Amino acid sequence: MQQNIDYSKGIYDARQLGTGRMLILGIQHMFAMFGATVLVPLLTGLSVSTTLLCAGLGTLLFHFITKKKVPAFLGSSFAYLGGFSIVAPMLADADGNLTVNSGGYIRGWDVAAVCTGEGNGMMRLSQRNRFFRGETVSVLEPGEVPYDLTLSEIYNEDMEPIESAPHATMTVYLKTDRKIKEGAFLRVKRG
Repeated sequence: MQQNIDYSKGIYDARQLGTGRMLILGIQHMFAMFGATVLVPLLTGLSVSTTLLCAGLGTLLFHFITKKKVPAFLGSSFAYLGGFSIVAPMLADADGNLTVNSGGYIRGWDVAAVCTGEGNGMMRLSQRNRFFRGETVSVLEPGEVPYDLTLSEIYNEDMEPIESAPHATMTVYLKTDRKIKEGAFLRVKRG
């Protein structure tokens, strides 16, 4: 039974499209979401089977709640990859494997600075927590395994050597042989 549908008013119940169109839209949506549901875990190192199980359970729950009015498959999203690429190195061991042991929060580190680029032939940092010349920091670059770096020479904006960076958002220049990616966090072990 074919109905004349005024598409300018929107479709609020997919069943009015008819079984054929609803099936085509559902299959198209499933293929789009299935790609993300498999690719996101592969890119992040998470379990594909767990992601598929959760997507399936979420889809069944969604259909139950909406009374099957919307032909949808719920999968994962690429929207979280940016944040995950920053957090994942903090959870990685020396081999790059994720090491999430518990859901608890243990604060053993302070973010000392964020790398904002290069300037004057050195790395430009924006201070977040006080740090000192000679201190060893752990550098967290997006998509890389953390590494240690000693802050042997630090300078203020006038290129004068300084002993510490005590002021919030203070611009500090770091002389180092290793280039640090823009956006990288420099963290200091506390306690």
